Amino acid sequence: MQLDHEQQVALDAMLAGQNVFLTGRAGTGKSAVINEFIHHHPADLVCVTPTGLAARNLAEAGTIHRTFGLPSGVLQPGNLDYILLEKRSFLHTLKTLLIDEVSMVRSDTFNALDHLLRESASSAEHSRLPFGGKQIIVVGDFYQLPPVVREQAVEEYLEERLNGIYAFNTLAWQRARFQNVELTQIHRQTEPEFIAFLNSVREMDTDLQERLHDANERIAANRSTDGLNGPICLCCSRDTANKINAQALVQLPDSGVEIMGEKWGEFPDDELPVSQVLLVKRGMRIMLLGNRSHGTDIQQYEYVNGDQGEVLCYDPIARVILVKLDRGPIVNVTQTCWTHYEYTTWRNEEGKLQIVQDETGKFWQYPVMPAYATTIHKTQGQTLAKVHVILGDGCFAPGQLYTALSRVRSFDSLTLDRPIRFADALGDAMVQAFMKDLNRSKWQVEETNHSLKPQSKKLQ
Repeated sequence: MQLDHEQQVALDAMLAGQNVFLTGRAGTGKSAVINEFIHHHPADLVCVTPTGLAARNLAEAGTIHRTFGLPSGVLQPGNLDYILLEKRSFLHTLKTLLIDEVSMVRSDTFNALDHLLRESASSAEHSRLPFGGKQIIVVGDFYQLPPVVREQAVEEYLEERLNGIYAFNTLAWQRARFQNVELTQIHRQTEPEFIAFLNSVREMDTDLQERLHDANERIAANRSTDGLNGPICLCCSRDTANKINAQALVQLPDSGVEIMGEKWGEFPDDELPVSQVLLVKRGMRIMLLGNRSHGTDIQQYEYVNGDQGEVLCYDPIARVILVKLDRGPIVNVTQTCWTHYEYTTWRNEEGKLQIVQDETGKFWQYPVMPAYATTIHKTQGQTLAKVHVILGDGCFAPGQLYTALSRVRSFDSLTLDRPIRFADALGDAMVQAFMKDLNRSKWQVEETNHSLKPQSKKLQ
């Protein structure tokens, strides 16, 4: 693949063995750079992402948790010792670690990877280096959706012990001394007005109010979806997506079958990952909310969280839902077990905040939900032909509006349930401060010799 000038400079820095933070707006071709790097890099490279769907978009990638054998819940150095025994050979031979969609990687996960690589280092000297002296490459856009933290106790713990929920909050990030490379040339979108609009939403610049007014006039805000054949609806909340999906299912002629999920212990209804009573109809559009694999490599996954397809039938004897995925294969979807945890915090004798994770319940059900509508969170990293964004009562998460709007290539591919309000464009003060500091130290492309040089002042 032919890279543009910016992309080539980023690739050269990565191939030179530097620690690199590659960022840029949605659609700037970060994945293209990664895939070229994978193509040119030897076999001692390990590529990981926070989700199976993100891994599917890259060659030879796997999820962080599956690749490193990480447990669920809050990750603390004290509960990772078994990984050092089980994965020592893998950790020792790894030379370069590449993490895509790093904005979605929680601080405790990023810190855990640093701990594992330092503890498995081949020498005491390397154990004192960030990530055990391995090359670390991180890719992503922190202006998009942040890591998911549902429990107040977990957020409190991460804020106090790791300075926040983001990977860049950690000491490990600071010690890595990344070369910061930002791509600016948009490839997904080619419409100048749309690109300028997305940039304003992303960075919440001084032109945002005016650009929102112009965009609302251009977008057919009152155009509704076309039933089962319309564009996918992107919703701020899961409740809204569930209501739209229920309405769409009524239109299918098949009577369908109801499948009852099973609970053990305490698992609150409002935290169930899928419906306890799942209605499955022949021909229904679905999204899968679980992974099924025969190994750690993403190519060994039959399906991943975020895959979409169409139900062919439900086999009650084999207890599988037969699904034809949009990407081609027909798969047997089996039941998944989810675990619910509760967290409590306390302080030790030194006054340091500690956190305890208790398993309270389990839930068994098919990892299937109708896909006529989905949450914006589920679409990060995807390019979609058309979307209908349901803003409803408004966005509630930083980067939510920008993530939704940037899934498409132009104004013509986008419809809304209502005009966008200024209040919908939420930003995170911590991300904005991080990016401001990043711009002060960012390495810019030197046009004359295709190299990088440090930026001495804030980019305008």
